[in-house]
Amino acid sequence: MLINLLGNALKFTVAGGVHVAVAAKPSPSAPDRVVCLFSVRDTGVGVPDEKKKAIFNPFEQADGSITGNTAARGWAWRFAAGSSR
Repeated sequence: MLINLLGNALKFTVAGGVHVAVAAKPSPSAPDRVVCLFSVRDTGVGVPDEKKKAIFNPFEQADGSITGNTAARGWAWRFAAGSSR
């Protein structure tokens, strides 16, 4: 999931940058373990506001076309939402 999100951030960021952060916090259910929180932030093309809700539906993309550099935009969000639950 992290690799997919990072790959899309790199693919769709032409100018600016990509920032990856990780933070660790104690696990609430196991005191001898930690929970790692990852975040990926970029200055890429983004997802239009009117598409943000739809991209969490299975097999939904923000841009339904299969041409250009943004063909897969949005798919990673649905994958990430389902995988992280």
